[in-house]
Amino acid sequence: MAVGLLALVVVPTSVPAQNGAPAIDPSTLLSEQPLRTWQVMNLQDPAESELPDWDVLVWDFAEINGVMYVGGRFQNVRRYSGATEHDQAFLAAFDVQTGEWIPSFRPVLDDGVYSLAVAPGGNRLLVGGEFTNVNGAPLTAGFAALDPFTGEPDPNFKLSVSREVGAHMVKDIEVLGNDVYIGGRFNHVQDQFAANPVRRYSLAKIDGATGALDGNWDVPASGGRVMALGLSPDGEELYVGGFFTSLGQALDTKWMAMVRTADAVVVPLTDPVPPDGKFYVFDLDVSEDKVFAGSEWHRLWVYDRDSLELTHDYHTSGYGGDYQAIHRAGDVVWVGGHFHGYEDEFGTNGYRRQVQWLTAYDLNTAEPIEGWVARIGMKDGVFAITEDSEGKLWVGGDPSSGATVPLQGFTVFPHRSAETEQNLARNQSTTQSSDGASGIAWRGRSSEVRCDGPVNQMVGPSFSAVDGKTAGGAWECSFSATEAELAPWWQVDLGATGEVDMIRIWNMTSTGDPEDLTDPWIAVSEDPDAINSTDPVALAADPAVTLAQISGQVPWFQEVPIGAYGRYVRVFTNNAEPTQLRLAEVEVLDLDDATPPPPDLGDLLVADGASWRYLDNGSAAPAGWNNVGFDDGAWPEGPSMLGFGDDDIATVTAPGATTTYMRHTFSVADPAAVAGLALELLADDGAVAYLNGVEIHRLRMPAGPISAQTTASDTVWGAAERAWNNVAVPAGLLNAGANVLAVELHNNWSGGGDLAGSATLTTSDNVVEPPAVDQLLVPIDASWRYLDTGVDPGSDWVTSGFDDAAWVLGQAELGYGDGDEVTVVNEGPAPDRHITTWFRTTFDVDDLADIAQLDLGLVRDDGAVVYLNGVEQVRSNMPDGPITAATLASDYAWGPGERDPQPYSIPTTDLVAGTNTVAVEIHSASTGSRDVSFALEIIGVAP
Repeated sequence: MAVGLLALVVVPTSVPAQNGAPAIDPSTLLSEQPLRTWQVMNLQDPAESELPDWDVLVWDFAEINGVMYVGGRFQNVRRYSGATEHDQAFLAAFDVQTGEWIPSFRPVLDDGVYSLAVAPGGNRLLVGGEFTNVNGAPLTAGFAALDPFTGEPDPNFKLSVSREVGAHMVKDIEVLGNDVYIGGRFNHVQDQFAANPVRRYSLAKIDGATGALDGNWDVPASGGRVMALGLSPDGEELYVGGFFTSLGQALDTKWMAMVRTADAVVVPLTDPVPPDGKFYVFDLDVSEDKVFAGSEWHRLWVYDRDSLELTHDYHTSGYGGDYQAIHRAGDVVWVGGHFHGYEDEFGTNGYRRQVQWLTAYDLNTAEPIEGWVARIGMKDGVFAITEDSEGKLWVGGDPSSGATVPLQGFTVFPHRSAETEQNLARNQSTTQSSDGASGIAWRGRSSEVRCDGPVNQMVGPSFSAVDGKTAGGAWECSFSATEAELAPWWQVDLGATGEVDMIRIWNMTSTGDPEDLTDPWIAVSEDPDAINSTDPVALAADPAVTLAQISGQVPWFQEVPIGAYGRYVRVFTNNAEPTQLRLAEVEVLDLDDATPPPPDLGDLLVADGASWRYLDNGSAAPAGWNNVGFDDGAWPEGPSMLGFGDDDIATVTAPGATTTYMRHTFSVADPAAVAGLALELLADDGAVAYLNGVEIHRLRMPAGPISAQTTASDTVWGAAERAWNNVAVPAGLLNAGANVLAVELHNNWSGGGDLAGSATLTTSDNVVEPPAVDQLLVPIDASWRYLDTGVDPGSDWVTSGFDDAAWVLGQAELGYGDGDEVTVVNEGPAPDRHITTWFRTTFDVDDLADIAQLDLGLVRDDGAVVYLNGVEQVRSNMPDGPITAATLASDYAWGPGERDPQPYSIPTTDLVAGTNTVAVEIHSASTGSRDVSFALEIIGVAP
């Protein structure tokens, strides 16, 4: 194997625009690979639903204050496949930042949720569906306003919908100002101000504060149900879609129409549907000048708002399907559905592109954005889309996979990042030994016929294996295929030499089982002539070639570590009988953290596969466990890689452990002869490495102290689970004689499904200075002196010279009312409780040059002011101006805002060498506040 020393990262260019499509670089969109998320599962019996035709777990999303609410027809939530299933039916809450399920939000509903929205004022969650009540409260049938923290129905907001025959349903909710519009299937509405229900047919307007029905606004939808509502940004027009024969008894309003909100006048749209056609409108989105409408029979319509004329009429075919969900995020309109074939447009000549479950359009032109392919597998498709406050895209329906990640109910597409794997093969030049027919059929029809192959050329050609569509089903319209021949091959030119860390091959499937792709070979080289062969013996003998083989049949996908530089990649088989080579996708991956090690690293001190002592019983390692003198004789021993949950583990440790500790002892005769060290660390998910008790590297772990319960800060999946992370280490940490390399492995989830880790250490010629380290100055559970009498201590209480000996001493978290306090402070007499509580502590700094800034993690409910040595540093949720004991916080803190530490960074201007005093005052938002919380962590960040 020849290995070069220069790595050139090759970024694939975007697919050329067609038919005037906008030149938007698809790489500026989100990552095509979704995150691993919590799962919702166990579908409600379809026979019990008003919408029995779709076995869909998730139907809608809404976010309030960093919490994403997920509604649908699921019965349970779980962290991952095989984990504990928690009972939480139809509606659940998840933290937007961490993705964690929030178990404190526990409303009880007896039937499905189809629509969610944020109520006027932003402090309640509007919920629509088929349920007859929430928490048993009256007037909550089909529609309710819930406390977003507890899930309790708002006692001041009451409205129910009903039907005389059959189940009722609220399918969509639109909010603008204090006006709320609801659509679904019902024929009566009753609010808390009426003695009897009032007739309303599947559409109503209500007051957003109380739920009172607007008696002057009546636009009946006749002959069916309302499925979608879309309000114009100015609130003047409400677009209504669904499965109804007329709206407001106006002519030509079948399936979809516009209503002027001011006078309830119904205006027909240009209807592309034949009079006897049945087009189910699933979703609507209305911008300043356009209306996007997704429908049954595989149609997406775009209207001009001024003329109400149809401007675009998209259609999916092949293995296409309906457009079922639409969401506008900036200048991008995301559209999801049941499609996984190709899209064309009526009235155009030659335009065609591949689509798979989720796609995008330019809001300004309504033209498709080409070259972005969602890597998800589904059945009935996408029914819900929203963008969260961090810019991630949440997609709901019935996903089963996100490339290599198992999913259920919903998935989340994050921003692209530097850590995102780079597929060097995407849209690059490809060739193969021959162009053949697919040779497979689904439901009695060949892929060429079903996918209209002679026109779109998506089935068979070699480039179909580098277009991003990895689903691999025989019903998909994108895969390469050769003739049945001896030693068929497929090849890609990456365009330039790059780091080839991993190759991922996606196989075809027809009836749910893998196709017959058996014992394929993979050859990588910088020289095209070197791999111009299908003879494994000759290729293996060539030092310019890196050769690998997958043994046996390739499953759904197979990942092959390479670790070499190359430009040309060939996939071939060498079977004795003629064989057809069919590939759904070939990905050539440059993993950001998996740089192939340079040659001649030096003497190997700790090898991959070395024997390690380990502790995996779930307890914290004893003090000094990472030092040379620690006695690990009672710990079990085994070769790396250590872990559980995967087939390539050499030593299987206790499954489900959050943290596993590893120690390996080695000897160095003369540390002075060693210039530097190189550590290679592999971890799924996170790790902290130590050399002779000194921390030398953290991989996907948070800052601050690490315990046995600390989870990794991120999850890795697929090839990244086996990526090596390289870091230089100062040789000055070595001892003459015995040394210990110690590693603690951490899962991203408590009770995670897999864990893996290994490490190597080699000598190096690179001299490395000892790294500066962060200092934990005030731990989150520190002890504080506090004053909880409600009486102002005066202005000097923030200074270092103030005498706080008479104040009470208690450990954080301090507060009252939540049940999670370590120290309960005095809340004062009800109902006028103390507004302010005061806290003080000290910490020492030896050398100011060791600290570049101070990072704070502040838990405050509701507001806080933080002082360092008498000088104000931070105001959090507090008003401007002078602060007194009677000053109220600016707003209530709730949900993650009162539980999670709020991050702040402050300069070291007021820091002193020696003892420093930090003082904090916590303020409630009202005298009737029911809880107070306080804790503070301070980390001195190294330069």
